[in-house]
Formats: sequence, structure tokens, C-alpha cells
Amino acid sequence: MRRRVFLLSLVFLLLINVNLLALDKLVLAPTADLMGGKGFISGEIIGSSRRQVSGLYNISSSLALGGTIHFNRHNTEPGILAKLIIVQEDEVQPAVAIGLQKEDLYIVASKNLGLGFRGHFGFGNGELGGLFIGFNKFLNPVSINSGTGSSLPIINLKGEYKNSEVSFAVQMNLQENMKVDIGFVGLEEIKLGLGYLF
Repeated sequence: MRRRVFLLSLVFLLLINVNLLALDKLVLAPTADLMGGKGFISGEIIGSSRRQVSGLYNISSSLALGGTIHFNRHNTEPGILAKLIIVQEDEVQPAVAIGLQKEDLYIVASKNLGLGFRGHFGFGNGELGGLFIGFNKFLNPVSINSGTGSSLPIINLKGEYKNSEVSFAVQMNLQENMKVDIGFVGLEEIKLGLGYLF
């Protein structure tokens, strides 16, 4: 109980003080998108036992390479992150990407569905568990400054179905180069993330 109160207090402080940008995945499932800028570094806490630090660098507008380290109670697992967009999205066809997360391969398609919704459909092995689907919705796609010093952040709602589990998260952009992710993995474990884009 004390741990949850501490985590919720930490989230509250992050929401007050930190700003963020959307990355190239939903809650845990990948998308066929690359984030803007040159790359990112992020840290995530999932439940009471999983920690992850990741970094990804955009080599070009269709290729990103990086690495990840997963920390569990008993071991540390390094891995490779890679994503190649093989089909660019247009009005008719979705973007299609192939990638690698640690040792898991995947292929995913992402398409703008209108009204701020974006759909994602993919297949992967290992931790991705076969078929995965998801969506994200931007509530306010631009940061709104009221001129009084307060502003409304960009909010990205994300949901996915992967490994027979439903997960969802809220991501907020409060500054141009930082993001905060708060969600539930499998509707059981709390996920907290903090990312820096460069």
C-alpha cells in the first residue's frame, strides 16, 4: 500500500513539473511510426519488479536503431531495438514497419483513421505474443497556451490488446522534449514512464 501511495505521489509530482512527447509505441506494443527529432532516451517502471531503460536514434526518416536494458529482480537483460519503415503511409495505405525488440521480431501497420484516432495492427513473436492491435487518440494535438501562464498539454490516449491482455496509458506533452506515460499493463500492473527526446 505504501509503495502505491509513493508511486501515485511521484506521478502527481511529475505531472506538475514535467512535459513530454509521443514515442513510437503504444503501451508496450510497437507502432509503424518513428518519433520526431533525432532520437530518445526513456525509463519505465512496470509493476513492482520490472524496470527498463531504452534509447533509440533515428538514422534516417525510415530507420531507427538503439538498445534497451531490462532489469528484473533476479537479472539484467540487454537487447537491441531496431525499426525500419518499409511502406510510407498515404491516404489509402497504412505505414508498415518491421522491427526488433530485444530478440523479438515484429511487423506492424499503422493508419490515421480520422478524428484524431490512429489504428495499429501487427504480429510478433516472443513477448509480443502473436497478434496485437491498438489505437491512440490525441485529445488536443497542439499545446494550447492561454496567455496567463497556464497551458493545456498535448494528451495522447493509448490502448492495446496483446498476449490476451488489455493495456492502456495516457501520455502527456508538457514541454517540447519530455514526456510522461502513466498506464496499466494487463489492467493489473501500473506503468510509469519518463522520456527525453533530442
